[in-house]
Amino acid sequence: MQNKINTQGDIITQLRNQISNDNQTILFNKAINALDDKIDAIAAKQPNTVPVNWPNIVAANATPNVGNYWGNGFGNVVF
Repeated sequence: MQNKINTQGDIITQLRNQISNDNQTILFNKAINALDDKIDAIAAKQPNTVPVNWPNIVAANATPNVGNYWGNGFGNVVF
């Protein structure tokens, strides 16, 4: 008889834990869905984009530093 009572107690504990887990999952899913809706709203407000080839800009110094204090006129330090 005590075995049956213990088994029933275990089943009740498992069911309570499952219900608690289900409730937490529902709350978590609601929070994630709310965030997902906000992200979708923000994404909808973003301007359209165009693809560009990378690198589309090359930065180069077209005017060397002539006559700097420590250099040879081209930005290179000479000692």
